[in-house]
Amino acid sequence: MLRLLLRLLLFIVVAVLLYNFFLGTPAEKEGAKKVFEQFKNAGNAVKELLISEKEKFDAGKYENVTRQVDNLFKNIKEEIKDTDTNSLRELEALEEQKKSLQEEVDNFESDNENKDESTKQDKKKQLNEKFKKLVEDTERLLSKMNIKDN
Repeated sequence: MLRLLLRLLLFIVVAVLLYNFFLGTPAEKEGAKKVFEQFKNAGNAVKELLISEKEKFDAGKYENVTRQVDNLFKNIKEEIKDTDTNSLRELEALEEQKKSLQEEVDNFESDNENKDESTKQDKKKQLNEKFKKLVEDTERLLSKMNIKDN
């Protein structure tokens, strides 16, 4: 019900603005023109805000993830120490995967300027999938360690 009322209100406002813009008196036309300009300026401001936030997000996204994975690996190493050599080897393999992935991220960020948007998006998806797999493999190792402890 509320949604219907809001839509109806929006329709009425747009209808009045359009009527005033095309068929109103010169003062009404000027008022409608000002409202349209304000909507345009607000839209541009929102667009610029979203673009800047997206750039900030993209710039720090992978850095935070790799830092978190580093901390996780460090904590796992402390847990394992020298008692479980198989788990330690698996952890070292995961660390190598993380280093390789970090190099890919660094290369992506440095080569980012000359690529079209669809290529960038595809590469971001690939990197996200690789990070996801790394986290899943790490979770698998942790669950295996917990089973051994019990």
